[in-house]
Amino acid sequence: MFPPGRYKLVVKHKMSGISRRRFVLTGVPFTLALSNIVSGSAAAQARLGAPELFDFNSLLEMAKGLAAKPYVAPKAPAPDVVSKIDFDVAQKIKFRADKALWADDPAPFPIRLFHVDKFNPLPVRINLLTGGKAQRVLYSAEDFDYGGTGLEAKLPPDLGFSGFRVMDSAKADTDWLAFQGASYFRSSGEQNQYGGSARGIAVNTVAASKEEFPRFVEFWIAEPEPDTPTITIYALLDGPSLTGAYQFIATKKTGTIMDSRAELFVRSDIALLGIAPLTSMYWFGENDRQYASDWRPEIHDSDGLALWTGKGERIWRPLIDPP
Repeated sequence: MFPPGRYKLVVKHKMSGISRRRFVLTGVPFTLALSNIVSGSAAAQARLGAPELFDFNSLLEMAKGLAAKPYVAPKAPAPDVVSKIDFDVAQKIKFRADKALWADDPAPFPIRLFHVDKFNPLPVRINLLTGGKAQRVLYSAEDFDYGGTGLEAKLPPDLGFSGFRVMDSAKADTDWLAFQGASYFRSSGEQNQYGGSARGIAVNTVAASKEEFPRFVEFWIAEPEPDTPTITIYALLDGPSLTGAYQFIATKKTGTIMDSRAELFVRSDIALLGIAPLTSMYWFGENDRQYASDWRPEIHDSDGLALWTGKGERIWRPLIDPP
């Protein structure tokens, strides 16, 4: 049981796509020095709000302040319109490549933003970091190609975004890191394929009470240094039972290595808390093919969990779909 209070928990894991993941949980508090520069061309690609001072300490204060107040459930904007943006309609709505953050910079990874839709109706705040100051990225219908749907005229001017993705390069239409929905995020593996997804936290997944889905409500993205395959992202988590301040340092080389840290503030009792959880889709694999009624040899996003333990052991756990 996790009672209300502040938990100086440092969650640190490394993630190489879906093939390698390890984490260490300690009780040691952490400090971060923030010094990130966002070039002027990034601002030219987006409408930005007024600059505000930002560092990790201010993020901690935001999380602490939220935890001291009753939880307020967010409301989706323009629900009558957004609820009609199903999978097929969402595929027609594209963020314009020339509007990407840092599209023309020497930094290696431009950022494209996700539109809200039926399955991701709640917008998140996204900020750029400029020398220790944050500027919010403001929504504009001109940033999207609506694919002839006509929805741009029906949506509010302050709609917002449902998340973002980090592109492989300025010329590529593929991404290697994405944050969208609740506290979900995912990265591609060594073969540039997505499989499992990670979550910032899991609350009561198999407890007697209903599972909670805390969500990242705000992000701060620091511009990658030129010729450096690393990007740093900060996030504010909010949910009925807890809040949190997060830092993600993601490096793309052979697969993706991701160091994650979190400090949590608990609002109310939590029966079961999951640190560094993974989620994936699975129907059947080669190991239980005999139980499948489908002609395809295997259907899944992931077919097993590979663990590299602190003792140097390498363990493979194949997934199954029991009755």
